Amino acid sequence: NRGLFAERLVENAAHVEMQIAADQYGNVVCLGERDCTAQRQHQKVVEESPSPNITERMRKGMQEAAIKIAKAAKYSGIGTVEFIVDLDSQTRHGDQEYYFMEINPRLQVEHTVTEGQLAALAPDGLDMVGIMIDVAQGKPLPFTQSDIKPKGHTIEVRVYAEDPNKNFEPQ
Repeated sequence: NRGLFAERLVENAAHVEMQIAADQYGNVVCLGERDCTAQRQHQKVVEESPSPNITERMRKGMQEAAIKIAKAAKYSGIGTVEFIVDLDSQTRHGDQEYYFMEINPRLQVEHTVTEGQLAALAPDGLDMVGIMIDVAQGKPLPFTQSDIKPKGHTIEVRVYAEDPNKNFEPQ
């Protein structure tokens, strides 16, 4: 039935985002991932990299998928390819299954988590806003996938103001 669209329900899920950078010359690089599984009322609370919810094999597969999706869309700019990981599943390799969720064709507020992982890439650290502007002006990406070597562990925590007298509604 072409009029019906169904999605798999993944009850025990991890939310993993792959940060990409692409230029108008077909160069696409995955800058790493952010795990934003910890959420409250559908709002991200903790972003961390590297993700504690994926294996190295899954990481590589998700990065390759993100690059393939961006190339197929002829994407140019900074963006995020998001995946859902089914924590209750298991592949023949012992990893969990993951599914494409969406693309955010913009720089997200949590991009500093990725910048923190890639601080060694440039003398003054990675500036994703600068890269976004340069790519929009027609400049090629200043690095290739082989230059991307995330280091350490980066965590960003958000604080939300809620009213305990109104069922913890946002303030």
